[in-house]
Amino acid sequence: MRILYFVTKNSENAKRLTEVLQTSALVKAIPSSQVIDIAKGDPEAIFCWDEEEPFESLRTLIERFSDLHVYIISSFRSGVFLRQATASGAIDVWVWAEVKEKVEAIYGKPLMMEEPAPSPAAPPPIKKEMESPALFRGFSSFYAVIGGKGGVGNTTTLISLAAAIREETELRTILVDLSETGGVARYFCFDSVRYQRDWLTWLDHGQKMTEQQAYSHMYYHPDGDFYVLPLSKEVLTGKQIEGILAQVSRFADIVLIDVGRGRDAISIDLLSVAKAILLVTTPTTLEIRSSQDVLTFLRGKEVSLSKIQVVLNQVSKRDKIKGEYVENLLKLPIAISLPKTKKMEECILENTILYLSEEDAMYCSALREWVEYHFWHSVSAAEVEEPRFSIPFLKRKE
Repeated sequence: MRILYFVTKNSENAKRLTEVLQTSALVKAIPSSQVIDIAKGDPEAIFCWDEEEPFESLRTLIERFSDLHVYIISSFRSGVFLRQATASGAIDVWVWAEVKEKVEAIYGKPLMMEEPAPSPAAPPPIKKEMESPALFRGFSSFYAVIGGKGGVGNTTTLISLAAAIREETELRTILVDLSETGGVARYFCFDSVRYQRDWLTWLDHGQKMTEQQAYSHMYYHPDGDFYVLPLSKEVLTGKQIEGILAQVSRFADIVLIDVGRGRDAISIDLLSVAKAILLVTTPTTLEIRSSQDVLTFLRGKEVSLSKIQVVLNQVSKRDKIKGEYVENLLKLPIAISLPKTKKMEECILENTILYLSEEDAMYCSALREWVEYHFWHSVSAAEVEEPRFSIPFLKRKE
């Protein structure tokens, strides 16, 4: 029997791994204190380490038993997190989507395990399918940004990320502002009421919208080469926002959505279907506590925490709270670490985008690394081929 030992205290993660590897290996959840004893009895045993377990314990185990083969199972694999994991003694970091493939590459062919026949006295168990959110079914290009409180940099991060995606990948990008403050419209100084009025008029008529009509009802930023769609949750209902986003997503490759604090029903539905959720915070005690409250709230609403990625904003060498401490508190790896820069204040005053100025190499590099990791196929294609689309009725800048 091929056994995979999973070092974790989280029963839900252990159950999830068991389901993923049900035909490949037998998963046994163990505490870190049993690892060395098992490794001595079975030198070829494979150990997987839950991302929620502290790296300090792993480092101590490797120092005592250098022949351990340990792989970290994580919801996200960034360059920073991978360096931290390997520095602690892990061989590699596996994201959940590739665990089955990695294990089968080591063990060989999957096992053909027969399921026990149900008892004649009792009917076979009926599998219950998980219900999709009532709204936003079938939307697959959404990336959401959420913050614990105002002032952490949701708006500036979202704008720079949209510019980075367009600059590096040529993917059609639309930025949707559902925040309570309407920060994107204020940042670029345009009238958001006009665009919402256009969409309400279209909803009243109930006609199918063409691509050119959809783009004409959004604000276009010429430097960033992306579109902005400001929507107010106070003015529009969930069904109306669903209808608008259904139209918009037909003509976009990527939809970035700022849900603000994300406590309302519309935001929760969007967070549930988003491909990834970027939780923006800063290295201060108050902001980190607010982020912990967000995670607790989302867990209570059954939003998958495995797709949440931390964006640590306004990082400085003088910070008393370091990145590793933030990761330990939030139990999530830092996907993007954005340095504090004086240039950001100038960009806000001038309504420009810091990423496009390229005056802060570390800031731009952090965003570029995230884009290249998530959209590597598009980055490669953009370097060698012509763009596979063109923005309608607008001449692209040379």
